[in-house]
Amino acid sequence: MEHKKYIAMYYPNPWIDNRRSLSTFSLFFDEIHLVTISDMATDPTSYLKNLPDKISISAIGKKPTEEETKRVAGFYQFAIDNRALIKEVIFYHPHLLDSQNKRITDKLLSKGGILTDDFNDFLIGNTPEFNAYNEFRKLHPEIDDEIILRVAPTALNLAKENDWILISDNINLPVPYLSEKIKQVRELTTIISEECIKIVLPQCIELSANDLLIVREKLKDLLIPFRMGMQKLTANLKSTIKEARTIEEVKSEAKFIAESQVEPALYELKRKIEIEKDKIILKIFGKVIGWIPFIAKAFLSPTPDQIYKSMVKVYGDIGTIAEGIKDVGIAKEPGLSFLLGIDTELSN
Repeated sequence: MEHKKYIAMYYPNPWIDNRRSLSTFSLFFDEIHLVTISDMATDPTSYLKNLPDKISISAIGKKPTEEETKRVAGFYQFAIDNRALIKEVIFYHPHLLDSQNKRITDKLLSKGGILTDDFNDFLIGNTPEFNAYNEFRKLHPEIDDEIILRVAPTALNLAKENDWILISDNINLPVPYLSEKIKQVRELTTIISEECIKIVLPQCIELSANDLLIVREKLKDLLIPFRMGMQKLTANLKSTIKEARTIEEVKSEAKFIAESQVEPALYELKRKIEIEKDKIILKIFGKVIGWIPFIAKAFLSPTPDQIYKSMVKVYGDIGTIAEGIKDVGIAKEPGLSFLLGIDTELSN
């Protein structure tokens, strides 16, 4: 069975300013997509990937405010700081009106030219891009932030067209994104997973882009079992958010599930492993396998019974690690080894 990728569309900002959020998203999603604020419709991902360490930024037209200059600088600084993630995890898209201008220009310069009707539609503002932008303005007339007006309608359009998962870490999100879709399984799985990953991430995290790629690679085989484990918890979340009106309410309930069910089970499992670790540092084929890699390998099996059988077959009968844990159901979830792995990598 082929598992569907988890692809995220971040908004309403053009970069992820919070390092903890970037770490959480990078560890969970297969891809993260962002919208550019500058006009770079031709392959913005490659352009930003290849930025030099130092660049100068100039503006054409009216002089930008100090706040606008700071935000534009932040956009480019994020790309420079996270070059290692670009094309591996992070991908960029031009904003709607930039895409439109590139499309029309390409047609004008092409051998076949542009149809008169298409050019007239462009002149009167009746293109798919203009229509999507104007629809957003009608829905949110209160928004006059130029950067958000470039990013948000583009992100919403891309998410809808590609069936990507909208994500944001902006608690004062100026664009509501609570809809019936947020109550679907993949969206709820994402929200619960974010809260569970935050359990093992410190508040102040200094993982570089290269560090994140290393951790992703080490834990890649544990990610799908983790998603499947979190998916089982979505029924509980869905039943508690029937009356939710804001995304904050949904995330609050997800955080409650993470802290009341997953965190205690993870703590008990770590405590049990610590007690048993002297018994399970074994020599296999002349190599020493530490206790966390051992447990991670064992917990890849899909059921508690198979976990135990694999332990007996490969390592000898050393007992069930989760035996005696209060919430044994969650403790034996294969996906918990993903959280254990993150915790171990950060501890090292």
